[in-house]
Amino acid sequence: MRDIFLLGAGFSRAVFNGMPLMKELSEGLRKTIPSHQQEAVAFGDDLEMWLTYLAQSHPWLTEAQNLRNRAQFLELTGEVGRIVGSAVHQAFQKGFPAWFKNLVCYWHESGSRSTVVTLNYDTLIEECLCEFPVREMPLISEIARQGNFRPRLRDVYPVPMKYFGADSSFRSDPALGYRPNDGPVGTFHLLKPHGSINWFYSGSAGFASETPHVSMKETGLRCSGSIRDLVPPAVPQETQDLEFLIAPPIANKIPYFENRTISGIWRKASEALIHSDRVFCLGYSLPETDLTFRFWLAAGLREQVIYIVNTDPKAADHYREYLPPSYRTNDSLIRAVDSMPRFVCSLIKADPDTLLSGEGGFADPQA
Repeated sequence: MRDIFLLGAGFSRAVFNGMPLMKELSEGLRKTIPSHQQEAVAFGDDLEMWLTYLAQSHPWLTEAQNLRNRAQFLELTGEVGRIVGSAVHQAFQKGFPAWFKNLVCYWHESGSRSTVVTLNYDTLIEECLCEFPVREMPLISEIARQGNFRPRLRDVYPVPMKYFGADSSFRSDPALGYRPNDGPVGTFHLLKPHGSINWFYSGSAGFASETPHVSMKETGLRCSGSIRDLVPPAVPQETQDLEFLIAPPIANKIPYFENRTISGIWRKASEALIHSDRVFCLGYSLPETDLTFRFWLAAGLREQVIYIVNTDPKAADHYREYLPPSYRTNDSLIRAVDSMPRFVCSLIKADPDTLLSGEGGFADPQA
């Protein structure tokens, strides 16, 4: 049984209520960069429209003006990364909910049977993996606790990257059985087609052939201004002149997807979707404007059932409207408040290959 998990903004919001959505990002940019408030107001506080305008060259502007817009676009994109990074750090300080830890444990123990595709920039999943081994996580077996099972970034990200920081592990702690020179650890694949706040690139408009630089948790978040006290202060020298590699909320993300590493991530995601037996959409409502993801889903689905896990009762209508009618959806997992915890509980209990063996099949959490 192969599963693919598609994560949207609602998933991260369920993990930590302080994770910013589009509205909060727009407000955060206006607060942290007050000099740009006039431009934001000119676009009706529509962050996507504002950034799209800045990212593109316009024929009525001079080359100098277009370059100034490009510089402002990079500045705002960097601030988006820092706002998300600040929220991740706050989530880590508060502590992750048990259902999230159990889900990450489930992904890890299921290994190659699970592929996680997240459209979020945050590193909540990577941060949770930092806590391995954590004894209150009920899915961790005694064998795993005693051996070297903690995954490295290289194990989780299945595409070529350049890594900064020590041995490219999440944390090096020999007392817990981790040895820097150990080989790969079997785990799930984490695919991030929109980039990540611990990925960096030159900031050049033409970066199709660049290989992203990846930083460890302790060095991946950069400090700036008002959030200096909220994120780890250590900054690797190698990333000082680099920019966050995230596909910002703009109408045309194609220039980012043309990067060979990012396009490789999309191809792996497509392969995982085609060969999957079950598709779980967690906190993703399939908005009308997300054409790339709609096309990707429509092209890769076969006869799988799409399980929609969401707090928005309209989410199922989006899937039925924007995907071909031959695809089946299951909206029994849509609930007003506790959709994620109930889903994880049902998933674990129903899976015969986990330590909490069940009868198999996917259980309806309302049953």
